[in-house]
Amino acid sequence: MQHARMLNHLNYHVTYGAPVRFQTRKPHKFATAEEMYRMKYFDIVDTAVGRLNFRITNKAVPVLMATENLLVRLGGTCTQRR
Repeated sequence: MQHARMLNHLNYHVTYGAPVRFQTRKPHKFATAEEMYRMKYFDIVDTAVGRLNFRITNKAVPVLMATENLLVRLGGTCTQRR
């Protein structure tokens, strides 16, 4: 919080966006560092939830889990034979 107050005291505007050479318009300027990090936080949470949802609903996951279980069972029998 102290860092955010220092940034505001210096009239420093935090920007977030693509590199300038790729931008067609001005980047969004956040009034405080807290606002910028709040946006980044929710962006990360949204990405994580989306990836977890994809993993759960993906049709390949049950096949991969069955393959893993098969390999684990086969691995257990191979070590017992030695």
